Amino acid sequence: MSAATDDLRLLPAHAADLIDRVGWTQGTECDGAGRVCLTGALRYCNPQPGDWLIAREIFRAKGRAEGWNDASERTCNEVVELLRSTEITDATFYIPKAQQQPAANRPVVRKKATT
Repeated sequence: MSAATDDLRLLPAHAADLIDRVGWTQGTECDGAGRVCLTGALRYCNPQPGDWLIAREIFRAKGRAEGWNDASERTCNEVVELLRSTEITDATFYIPKAQQQPAANRPVVRKKATT
């Protein structure tokens, strides 16, 4: 079974669409005007419970999550471009240790819920 379904694969692109619609912010997931940051956009576009957490961990492992979004030199265009250029595939679940950020030493696991 593939860990990366189409919903999860396209989550970053949907997050980019959301930022295009509502605007981008820094320092908070969603500001008073309804603008969202990178991880806020992932959260609000969550196709399956918990998928946004998987996506956030993948972006964190690459050093491209909250701290990256909130850097003073960061622009909305850079955030949207990163999201549009990212698809979460089975290969995305493996990040070589040499490329991981220090906090990313946790495995990312997605299992199908059974009832």
